[in-house]
Amino acid sequence: MLLPVHWHGCTPSVDFMPVGNPSVPRPVRSIIVRWLLPPDPWIKLNTDGSYDQHTGVASGGGLFRDHLGALLLAFHTSLVVTSSFDAELQTLLHGLHLARRFDAPVWIELDSLEVVRLLLTNRPGPWQVQHTLVRIRTLMAQFRTRVTHIFREGNRPADYMARRGSTSSALHLLTTQTVPRFFMTLVRMDQIGYPSFRYLDSMHSLLCFTVFLV
Repeated sequence: MLLPVHWHGCTPSVDFMPVGNPSVPRPVRSIIVRWLLPPDPWIKLNTDGSYDQHTGVASGGGLFRDHLGALLLAFHTSLVVTSSFDAELQTLLHGLHLARRFDAPVWIELDSLEVVRLLLTNRPGPWQVQHTLVRIRTLMAQFRTRVTHIFREGNRPADYMARRGSTSSALHLLTTQTVPRFFMTLVRMDQIGYPSFRYLDSMHSLLCFTVFLV
């Protein structure tokens, strides 16, 4: 039996299972997803990793923005990994190495909830990624960090960089002068608070929004 404690901290979307003709399309609900500005003097690092299990092609990318939402640096790279989870971690590792260029606390934001949860615990993680995870935690200990999850719809600039990484042979850095125009459009949309939408059908009875801070 579900008790109130089971949905503590969640926002109800649909309280009851749908009834009636199962062939009738279920209603679709949406939630607004927005990228949030980091507070001054923090900078925000968004990353995304990609892995195609059929081809083995993997890549990653990300970007740094300041408290005004202005782009500081973007990057993309090809990766040698065995899973999408590994791709997410390897991309974050690249981002943390680059974060040492900035004398500022770093707000890390990813669309992989599994990775976020792992970073906020002392669990060693799967043996295949333990070495990468140790390196990530070592770098995170060198400056103030905050870790949060964002839905994929709010992580579009990082996703764009990750997809471009499949054409890279090595780590590639970009600035406001060298990034593609479409990418800057995505950055600007985040900067002004332009919303994205995440759609859920009525089978999703609860939508949970949790902020993780370190």
